[in-house]
Amino acid sequence: MVRIDRNPALASLRFILITVTGVSFLFAGVVSALFDGPFRYVLGYLLIYAVFIGLIFGIVALRYRGLSWDSDKQTARFGKHVVPLESITEAWRTMSDTRGSAAYLTYRFISTTGHSVRVLIVGTPLKGLTETGLAELERFVTAIPIDDGSHSDGQLTEAQHVLIDSITPDGGTSRVGRAPLLHELRERRGVDFLRSAVPDQKPEAQPHPASDARLHAAQAADDSSARQYLVAHRPRGAQRARRMLFSLISIVVVVACVTIAVAVVLETIRGSQLDSGTNAVIGSVVGSSLFAGVLLYAGWCIAADRDVRGLRNTAKAWLNSRDATRRERGLALPLFAGWNEPAPGARLRNLLSFASAMIGMTGVVSGPVLIVQSYSLLTAAIAFGVGLVFSALAIMGYVKSHRERRASARELIVLAGPRLLPSGEAETLP
Repeated sequence: MVRIDRNPALASLRFILITVTGVSFLFAGVVSALFDGPFRYVLGYLLIYAVFIGLIFGIVALRYRGLSWDSDKQTARFGKHVVPLESITEAWRTMSDTRGSAAYLTYRFISTTGHSVRVLIVGTPLKGLTETGLAELERFVTAIPIDDGSHSDGQLTEAQHVLIDSITPDGGTSRVGRAPLLHELRERRGVDFLRSAVPDQKPEAQPHPASDARLHAAQAADDSSARQYLVAHRPRGAQRARRMLFSLISIVVVVACVTIAVAVVLETIRGSQLDSGTNAVIGSVVGSSLFAGVLLYAGWCIAADRDVRGLRNTAKAWLNSRDATRRERGLALPLFAGWNEPAPGARLRNLLSFASAMIGMTGVVSGPVLIVQSYSLLTAAIAFGVGLVFSALAIMGYVKSHRERRASARELIVLAGPRLLPSGEAETLP
């Protein structure tokens, strides 16, 4: 059998070793209490180092168990299980992004026998497939009988679902067929998808250069019209309020920082702490600035949400003002601005969710602390219960925000139509 690349942990071994080397220093002191003698810290360090390495490799091995296949025997190995190629009828694509710290693109193949396997295509900090692995996976995808187009919902194609996962900040998961997977694999290998051999693709289905030129010219005209429409019809009140509130927030932050800096300079000059009256004044200024900053930020969130709502309504109005032929070309690029920001209401909800999370965490931690400090059991239970309620509200808010981000990405894909699809895919829109 041909194995499709190696374990992602082995591919990222250098990163893992360096990271664990640094992290182990933080826990070696605690673990060293398990040993006696002059080398107990070293023994503690080696023990925690080995534990971390084992956990990382174990978790990665369980999640990505390894995929091998044999084209002659028409079988594939999912970890320890061997399944017929003809039984692999389902594929899922997952894009996950933690906004800077980690991002992964994963495929999951499912057999009708009930077994499945995940393959890390590309990622950071763990590395995905090499060029050889991508090429071998492409051959594997070509050989298995997953369907094309059977998972579209009548409004969006599989390619559009893939785009939704890609442009949603947190990513997402979609069931896909062969064509989107081959397209993505060949794109990552630098292969021209339209000129490569695709099963059941007819040469005449490929776009003609002349028709492409006419389409690009028409889209350029749409973009010019949209820019003029946006200047003439975009609501300006929320935009002005947003800028004004941002300026006020900046002023408040500067006042707080300058006040703290003045206090530090005065203490340095005097060589002693400030008197209680001066400390009270400084504390009042800083505290008032922080309170005003929170209120102004809440106001800015409301203004920004209204501004985004205005942008989206303007974009939809422009699209509705077009004739049927022009609407088929999709939303013009200048009008994408309303979807480049969080959905209306998301900013204020995230602020409230963060506040709820802080209150919830404080309540949950305070419950046991109050018991230790000899407060009544009822008081501790109330604090703990309030913490749980606010924690649940925070989780609900974050979940709703994630769903809204995905719904917002879906709305943009629907309105944009062929503007966010490769030319070869545009003709397959339902």
